[in-house]
Amino acid sequence: MSEKPPHSQEPENSEDGEDPSYEVGYGKPPAHAQFKKGKSGNKSGRPKGSKNKPKDISSTLNDIVLKEASRTFKAQEDGRTRDITMMEGVIKSIFINSVKGNPRSQRLLVPLVIDAEKFVAEQKQETFELAMSFKL
Repeated sequence: MSEKPPHSQEPENSEDGEDPSYEVGYGKPPAHAQFKKGKSGNKSGRPKGSKNKPKDISSTLNDIVLKEASRTFKAQEDGRTRDITMMEGVIKSIFINSVKGNPRSQRLLVPLVIDAEKFVAEQKQETFELAMSFKL
């Protein structure tokens, strides 16, 4: 197997100020195509305010999750078709699978129910306290 000689291109005329011994090849552009000293290759430069700005991905992700959770789709329920949100569909699926004996769904369901019961109890307590404060 013979080795190929490196690509080189001698300038035709050395009157341009180019070095005739300079080899042109990969990563070595001709001298006339190189950036000139003191001049940037990006004439317009970096836009102001674009450096080191942290992207707030969490709020964007939260927006997407909430948008998808509230999106509706048609579901069959009791022989009827009705529109429900994605979140309703997920909760119904967890309940149905839990009743069927799916352990993963059961593990998801128990904390959801406990949290929901706590929330309802807190709301009732707040309503009671508010009613009592008006009565006095």
